[in-house]
Amino acid sequence: MKWFYEYNLKDHLGNTRVTFKDKDNNWTIDPNTEISQINHYYPFGLNMEGNWNGAQGSNKYQYNGKEWNDDLGLGWNDYGARFYDPTIGRWLSPDPLAEKFLNWSPYNYGVNNPINVIDPNGMESEWITGGIRLTGQDAIDAVKKMQQDSQNNPSVGEAAAAKAENNGRPVKSGTYIGCYPYVWAVLQEAYKEVDGTVPSALESSFKPKTDFFEDGSSAEREYPTATTPFANLFASKVGMQDKTPDNLKGTGVAGAMELAGLGNIVDAWSGLKKGAVIQFWKNSQERTKAKNGELAYGHSAIFLGYSSLNGERTIIYADQWGKHAINEKGQVYNQTNYKSQLGYVAATNHSYSEVIGANIKSSK
Repeated sequence: MKWFYEYNLKDHLGNTRVTFKDKDNNWTIDPNTEISQINHYYPFGLNMEGNWNGAQGSNKYQYNGKEWNDDLGLGWNDYGARFYDPTIGRWLSPDPLAEKFLNWSPYNYGVNNPINVIDPNGMESEWITGGIRLTGQDAIDAVKKMQQDSQNNPSVGEAAAAKAENNGRPVKSGTYIGCYPYVWAVLQEAYKEVDGTVPSALESSFKPKTDFFEDGSSAEREYPTATTPFANLFASKVGMQDKTPDNLKGTGVAGAMELAGLGNIVDAWSGLKKGAVIQFWKNSQERTKAKNGELAYGHSAIFLGYSSLNGERTIIYADQWGKHAINEKGQVYNQTNYKSQLGYVAATNHSYSEVIGANIKSSK
């Protein structure tokens, strides 16, 4: 019988990722014949299924370098002090040192942060990141600080949602602001707060102009002065369509953010995050008009969250008028009639059956 030395490549958490051996002793590894095992893991240690490179070895020392025990089909990891079940991300018995960490469940693994924290022997957590190794309470304190930093430093989307939800609509020089200028101004403020600067695509001054409404009334509202392709798509303006990619025509504020690399369009009814931008169209015909560069009936707003109203799944959003909800049938709730103020009819008979949303990104 011939024996070979077997080697493991591990990541920063001690997880065995690749097992290989130099069968022909030529000091090089042939990836097709000398890699005996490859492991990929979900965050809490469950092995991902897959015939990785055709390598299916028998090395059971895998997640955190601990032995994977498949007796009776259990699939538990042996850490010494106790067994761990990566399927549920929990220990199978209480922490022997539980009295030291009274604020945490005695069954939690790695302070519920398996990307930065390990538990070498089933008793005390260790923080491992950036070359720093902290044990026990120091590791827990590091996790708490990271969570606090995350709460104290919101994403651009979270900052935009907070400004919109508090109805902090930008009002300049005593004039009112339209829907897409409202979204533009909220994003300017959110980027300035989080990134410290406004992305070049959103750099613009605002200038008053008179809007005329269907009933013949008018109001002075402020609009961005930028005339870039980004600005024209953001505003769904007629013309300039030749400078808009075909896949983004008719997408308004959502497509403009993607065009500038500041966002990505997702399913508006399941994939939006707080502070996402939303473009509404009254119906598919109106969106087609916008795609063709024609004047179309639409609206733009800031996404606040999902909810349910009258048994219907709804999107909660904020615009220049305040906070509203729209269901999948396109019916808008909680609108207020501002006709007496501005001649702008915003009643509950408004509907938008086409909804396009984009999550926004940091500019850094």
